[in-house]
Amino acid sequence: MSKKSAPESLKNKLLIKTPDLDDSIFSKSVAYIFEDNDNGSMGIVINKPMDNISLANILDHLEIPFDNPDFNNHPILRGGPVAREHGFIIHREKMLGQGLVADPANNIVISASKQDLITFPQGSFTDMLITLGYAGWSKGQLWEEIKDDAWLVAPLDVKILFDIPYEKRWNAAAASIGLDFSRYISELGHA
Repeated sequence: MSKKSAPESLKNKLLIKTPDLDDSIFSKSVAYIFEDNDNGSMGIVINKPMDNISLANILDHLEIPFDNPDFNNHPILRGGPVAREHGFIIHREKMLGQGLVADPANNIVISASKQDLITFPQGSFTDMLITLGYAGWSKGQLWEEIKDDAWLVAPLDVKILFDIPYEKRWNAAAASIGLDFSRYISELGHA
């Protein structure tokens, strides 16, 4: 897919922030777009762990009991600059039923329900991301940013979404559409 031509929807695509010399909030971000319609677009940045906030911290704050010490090492992601106090869960547990099935083909569910954290099988916090905040664009705004080369669009790859280490997702997403950002950044620095 060309980054300049508008597909029918950006829903269930990955957005890849193009390299720039600016260190903005979206610098080196990969966002999963879970909603794209006439009202605008919503996405979750999937590669920016927050400093000093873990799943254990969130569960403690919400007064949800847990007994898995690994939760102390399960990071919470900075999902975007909008509603930073609002949590989202991206997961593949179809049986929870509280969330929106964003991508039926890959069983991807987006939830903002405390109940889903309570009922989530505590032994299987795999294929799950928890974020605070989201990224939002008004109608047409995201396509303008894509046309201005601020973002690239890639097909959703659930391995990038759930399996690849956070610090490698930006380069992995670029590689999924045939780009090597290390070469791009080098050329940008010599422009």
